[in-house]
Amino acid sequence: MPYCSPPGYAQFVKVISVVYVVAGLSLIVYLLGVRFGRGTILTLSIVFGLYFLPSIVASRRAMANKNSVFVINLFLGWTFIGWIIALSMAVGQAKSNKPVVQPAPKPPPNPPVARSVADPPLMFRSAVIRLAVLDELREAGTVTEDEYAAKRQKILDTI
Repeated sequence: MPYCSPPGYAQFVKVISVVYVVAGLSLIVYLLGVRFGRGTILTLSIVFGLYFLPSIVASRRAMANKNSVFVINLFLGWTFIGWIIALSMAVGQAKSNKPVVQPAPKPPPNPPVARSVADPPLMFRSAVIRLAVLDELREAGTVTEDEYAAKRQKILDTI
């Protein structure tokens, strides 16, 4: 059985990762002695946007591996190779989380039914049944010979 993380774990990892990045960048800004001027916030926004571009692309495309892209982008994005790998994962072919449903195989065609000589084709069955009933009525004496001949001829004319 595949390992499943607990509900909300991915959100937790993202929040902790963002806190990690903000703390790290704050430390870098402090150590470099950067003073916040007019364009500092804009510059930092652009740098953050470019740094997390693979994660943003993966999230916007609703990729199945967007969490993997985010983790690779976060921890290896500072290396150019890691950033390129994360970006290539983000722009790769979108795979949905839905399982692929294969269509049900078609049932084999019905084999031809072997008919006996006594079994008439479908278009003659009703006429054969009516003639058999007419014969029974004649044998029982319910129908006269003249009525039998007339009805029999009428049934045979319909074939």
